[in-house]
Amino acid sequence: MQMVKKTVIALVLLWFALLLFMPKIQLYYLLEQNLAKQEIKLNESKITESPFGLTVTDMQVYFKGIPVAKIEKIEMVTLLLYNRITATHITLDALLKEKFPASIEKLVLQYSVINPLHVHISGSGSFGTLEGNYDLRAHKVHIDIAAGKDIGMVQQWLKKGEKGYYYETSF
Repeated sequence: MQMVKKTVIALVLLWFALLLFMPKIQLYYLLEQNLAKQEIKLNESKITESPFGLTVTDMQVYFKGIPVAKIEKIEMVTLLLYNRITATHITLDALLKEKFPASIEKLVLQYSVINPLHVHISGSGSFGTLEGNYDLRAHKVHIDIAAGKDIGMVQQWLKKGEKGYYYETSF
């Protein structure tokens, strides 16, 4: 019994040390490099590291050199067995506002080893609220949208379902 107790304590300490000393900022820059290969550039004003995550503020997103969106704050939390990315106050560039909802107040992506083949997606904005998931095995995204008043031109890509509208795609 004493050996089991020592083993559990050692595993918890190892887990905590991994979280504490993980090179979070370097992993973020690696993500930026991989996105740059697909012509997506991230330009942030401040990156703050915490023991369990990373906070990026005032990010501008570019695609092929064209400004696409401004994100006020992104919080990334990693506990190795559970990960969450929360983006708040996402504002699309003026050129895109005609075709897409003007703003997204909050967008949350969550991954857990309890459900290892799915990433849960939730959010809210001027378009209403959304709930969905990304199936990692089938490479399929399904998002249910409880439409608000500012659904805009996005409605042409949505299908009518039991819960309101939904969007589904594979890649």
